[in-house]
Amino acid sequence: MNVVAVQRLAPPFPLIRQFGQSLVFQDARRPHDWMNNRVTGFTEQDLPYLTAIDDFFKQADVPLRVETLPSHFTSRVGQALAQLGLVVTGHDAAFAGHPFAGLSVDAWSSVIEIQHAMHDPDLEQYLHTRQAAFEWPALAPDMLPAHLVRLKQPGQFHFTARINGNLAGAGTLYVQGSTGYLALAGTLPAFRGQGVQQALLRARVHQAAQLGCDLVVGMTGVGEGSGRNMQRLGLGLLQIRSIWTRPPAPGMGQTRRCDGNKLTGNFRSNSCATPG
Repeated sequence: MNVVAVQRLAPPFPLIRQFGQSLVFQDARRPHDWMNNRVTGFTEQDLPYLTAIDDFFKQADVPLRVETLPSHFTSRVGQALAQLGLVVTGHDAAFAGHPFAGLSVDAWSSVIEIQHAMHDPDLEQYLHTRQAAFEWPALAPDMLPAHLVRLKQPGQFHFTARINGNLAGAGTLYVQGSTGYLALAGTLPAFRGQGVQQALLRARVHQAAQLGCDLVVGMTGVGEGSGRNMQRLGLGLLQIRSIWTRPPAPGMGQTRRCDGNKLTGNFRSNSCATPG
């Protein structure tokens, strides 16, 4: 199960290039979207490609993010990354398990309602809720059509959560083949700590099972409540990875990111539910 899960761990975003054994994802349109801009699977065997990888990100004006696993980490890897000015800025925990149907949110909570957003009005509510939950800038009206088109691409399932009729959170399930990837779940500040994340997790794991997935994967910060929520639904700890990035320039602060389940940096973590 662990070997299979590791092979199917990457979310369904297009692979741009491969340097040695390292897989590189890059989307210059969204330079601070970590899911679309990262290097994964980096090992000592890929050290000869490190300069080329760095140049590849610099040419696109995208921050370099390298993910390493403890099982493949050596002192040479650490020294080479440090020489590029990279430091460890966080750790992610990946959880995986077999989804199962029957996770009724209605039976679990009498005040939280989950809606599958499929049409434009509902998808707009999903977008606005997601942006507010992660404290991201509001979307300009002229950008909405492009976002709506993107949200309707095959393999994406978007959900909103309400408490007593009020929008409280949002989350997404990506499906590729028979793998479901829990991602981009966030709770509005006023509703945190009321079970919204758990409800969104239950709904998405249930959806994955209904679609015939035999594996669901989610990521969160190490030791965060999101991981405990996933474990309550039967997902087990699969691996922990270290995140290497360049520190921001003095006075610039840290770039906010959602690692599937959490906002990190100078921003308070909220109840995302996986990268989530």
